[in-house]
Amino acid sequence: MKPSSVLKEFRKFDISDYKVGDQINTDLCTELDVVKVTGKSKGKGFQGVMKRHGFHGGQRTHGQGDRERAPGSIGQSSYPSRVLKGMKMGGRMGYKTITTSGLKIVKIFADKNILLVKGAVPGAINSIVEIKK
Repeated sequence: MKPSSVLKEFRKFDISDYKVGDQINTDLCTELDVVKVTGKSKGKGFQGVMKRHGFHGGQRTHGQGDRERAPGSIGQSSYPSRVLKGMKMGGRMGYKTITTSGLKIVKIFADKNILLVKGAVPGAINSIVEIKK
């Protein structure tokens, strides 16, 4: 990764020890520190209601032909004659900002500037994450 490929501003960071252009390395952390890791979760594209919201689906008998994975009824009849906001329906799933807290730093490779974190780190392989103490 190029040094200028990611530009990120940290507002709550003590800048008294740093100048413009300084590198922030792994020396801020120690092994067995508990950290929060924030990143974008894996994108899963357009998904139906069974995968996205855990709907159980309809019955497979009594003439239900092709309606096994359908959401079912989504609105009312004469009042309010519309679909209410927030209705659980199919749509894009994933690629949201997720923060996982309580992860431990297992090992630090200071010469390569690498942290080894144990736990469910959000995001795909080689994605960019933010680590907070």
